[in-house]
Amino acid sequence: EKTAMCHNCGRIASECVCKPRGCNLMQETVPSLFFYRPDTNGVTSKVIFTLKHKRHTDLYAFITEELSEKILTLLKESDISPSSCIFTHIPRSHENLKKNGFDQSLILSRLICKKLGGAAALSLISRGGGKEQKKLSSRQRKANAKKSFFIDPSIYKVRGAKSGKGPIDGKTVV
Repeated sequence: EKTAMCHNCGRIASECVCKPRGCNLMQETVPSLFFYRPDTNGVTSKVIFTLKHKRHTDLYAFITEELSEKILTLLKESDISPSSCIFTHIPRSHENLKKNGFDQSLILSRLICKKLGGAAALSLISRGGGKEQKKLSSRQRKANAKKSFFIDPSIYKVRGAKSGKGPIDGKTVV
């Protein structure tokens, strides 16, 4: 999909500007990669569905490459070394973890961590109650996220350590 050529202008999908009728190339997908719409059959929905429900090694490798490039660019712009980062994820709900048997965001954070050479991917974020985000408006999502996700306070200190410093002290959390 990413390297497909437009049948009208001959450019690769990400550079196509003509968007001819019937052209279902990547230019429609890239800006909406983070929005999962299970009621559509587009590439975006297929990618996200596969990430959430299948252990598709090639897809995880592809997404890891794509995200790692973007993360590395952002870190360089902020003059942050990947080795000074801790990579984390927002954990999957207990129901979905039981249903699917794995946490796709944990897998991705570990792969990105390995690729970029950061500190071990830690589960810093705990999941509280809260509602399913995809069914909420933007304003409701913000309010729901504030009460649904939080950094586990036990991460701040290492038990028994004299300095009181924890594993995230002085690190950038991605």
